[in-house]
Amino acid sequence: MNSRMQAIVVESEGRYFSAEEHALFVRYTEGMGERVSQARAIQLAEDELLDKTQDRLLDRIGGLDVKSAEHEALLHDLRVHLRYLAAAHVRDDMEWFSVKYADWAVELGLVRHEPQLLRASYDALGASLSETLESAELAAISPYHAEFMRQLGGR
Repeated sequence: MNSRMQAIVVESEGRYFSAEEHALFVRYTEGMGERVSQARAIQLAEDELLDKTQDRLLDRIGGLDVKSAEHEALLHDLRVHLRYLAAAHVRDDMEWFSVKYADWAVELGLVRHEPQLLRASYDALGASLSETLESAELAAISPYHAEFMRQLGGR
C-alpha cells in the first residue's frame, strides 16, 4: 500500500471513505496486477541490465577494474536500485521512493564511490533500461529513476 493510501486509512478511522478516497483505492487496486507484472519483467531482465550497464561503463571509463571491491559494491548498488525502482512502481508511490530510498541511497553512494563514477554508472543504467525494457516497463519506472537522478544531480 502506498503512502497516500495509508494516510487515507488512518484519516478515515471511524467513518466511511469519501467518494474521492474510494475512487483512489479503486484506481490503485485496479492497476496492481499490471504493476506487479511489470515489476516481474524488470526482475527477469535484471542480469541483462547489469551486464549492459557494466559494458557501457567499460566503454566510458578506461582502466575500470571490474574485479575490484569498489566495482562489486557499485554493481550491488545498481542491483538494489533496480529492485527499489520495481518496488516503488508496484507501490505506485513516488513519495516512498524519494524519502525511503533515493535520499539515503544517493548519500551512501557518494560516500562509497567517486561522484563522477556514480553519475556515469546510473546514466549507463538509464541507457540500459531504455535499450532493454519494453515501452510499458520503461514508462513505469522512468519517473522513479529520473527522481533518483534529480537527487544525485543536486548533490
